[in-house]
Amino acid sequence: MKHSLPLLLLAVAVLGCAQSSKVRTGSSPSPQALADTPWAMFGHDLQHTRRSEYSGPASPKAKWTFVTGGSVGSSPAIGADGTIYIGSRDKNLYAISPEGSKKWEFAPDELFYSSPAIGSDGTIYIGGGERLFAIRSDGTKKWEFVTGGIVWCSPAVGSDGTIYFGSHDAKFYAINPDGTKKWEFLMGDGMDSTPAIGSDGTIYFGSDDKKLYAIGAGK
Repeated sequence: MKHSLPLLLLAVAVLGCAQSSKVRTGSSPSPQALADTPWAMFGHDLQHTRRSEYSGPASPKAKWTFVTGGSVGSSPAIGADGTIYIGSRDKNLYAISPEGSKKWEFAPDELFYSSPAIGSDGTIYIGGGERLFAIRSDGTKKWEFVTGGIVWCSPAVGSDGTIYFGSHDAKFYAINPDGTKKWEFLMGDGMDSTPAIGSDGTIYFGSDDKKLYAIGAGK
């Protein structure tokens, strides 16, 4: 009986340490820079599977239409609240409610060929003219990054928040979440394709120079 109390105290201390360690481990979840929404970017996800977890309608019936002032080559992205984001060649990026009404428009006087990608904080990234724009979910500009050519490429957002895209200045860019350049990679020509990111962080994209590139995330 003399040894029972010390052994009991030791057991309680060990259990407490284990629980404390478990709490600390669970308090640092892995970053998810691409928004967890029904459709956050071109091709749905970083591997462009184009597969939704939701079923479409059994038969086609128009729910609503929204008319822009130009042709729409941009593919839509859907935010966490159901807002649809899409660019038009009328030089506007639109935010449309699930009911089909306009929430806001962002008009930088640039043609939009790129499709938007949504970050985990709700930031919308899209190429327009020779720039990549970062737009807050309320329609105000966060920052812009200027390239030397037209940006037709749709951006991809890595797990650390880095934005990847290419331009017709024959450069592929990695941009920090604050809008500063992380690095650039010189191609033989411009690019229109959207980069895909593998589970190991490798970035894959095609270029007008007839090549498919595989780039390590640290270049």
